[in-house]
Amino acid sequence: MLDSTPRNAERVPFASESGLQEFIEGHAGALFGVKVVASSRPAGGCLFKIDTLAIDSGGPPWIMECKHDRVDSRALHQLHGYRSRLLANWVEASKLLQSRLGVQLSERPVPVLVLVGYDFDPGVISSDVVRLVYRYHDIRFSQTELQEQTPGRVSLHYADDVDKAGAGHPRISKRFATVERLQRLAPELADAFWRVDSELRKRGARVKYGGKNFVRYSTSGGIFAEAVIQHGAIRWRTTITCRIESDADTDGVIGLLKQAAEDSSA
Repeated sequence: MLDSTPRNAERVPFASESGLQEFIEGHAGALFGVKVVASSRPAGGCLFKIDTLAIDSGGPPWIMECKHDRVDSRALHQLHGYRSRLLANWVEASKLLQSRLGVQLSERPVPVLVLVGYDFDPGVISSDVVRLVYRYHDIRFSQTELQEQTPGRVSLHYADDVDKAGAGHPRISKRFATVERLQRLAPELADAFWRVDSELRKRGARVKYGGKNFVRYSTSGGIFAEAVIQHGAIRWRTTITCRIESDADTDGVIGLLKQAAEDSSA
């Protein structure tokens, strides 16, 4: 069922779940022999918040959940919840999927459940779930935080067939994940964010790239600003809230944040 041949990835190591998900969806046919029909990635036609929904040639739906690092029991419960929602709404969902695929689907499917992560907690075992781990090739990791991503190769394996990762996923800069989030926005919004980011760092602000959708800025007086990357906008919060929805908003936001930094340092 699984082809563990190393396959190309545009940027490794992955900065977040979305990087892993992109890799799996891009190679789903070669890895599993399935076709992705819905995804939680932008413009992926997501169904029931499932990371990746696929169909194999025999018709059963595949429900796949990706975790960047260690998979715990919450991911297992999450996957079972996805299955329950899909089956409870299968009549409507199958009509939609059949229109995308042009094939007839089973009226009473038995979904294949797949969990993918860098490692698994010992208690994450279920007879109805396929547990997979991913491994990088041609990358040397050290104890320091990795600051660069490069093209590379990644392979998938059954969790019971490989040695446990032990220390978990190697440390990488969470700035990578911020870059991934910003790539979902219009280019001018991403450019606007980095303009603001640059101005604040020039003024000595310390930055914490959160790895999700937030970035925080602080001085000796504490956190004075937070950027939240949203759909179609970047919301900046200080003592007031302001938003960048177009490049024209950038200078005004920079002015407000500079003042907040000065007030925090005072």
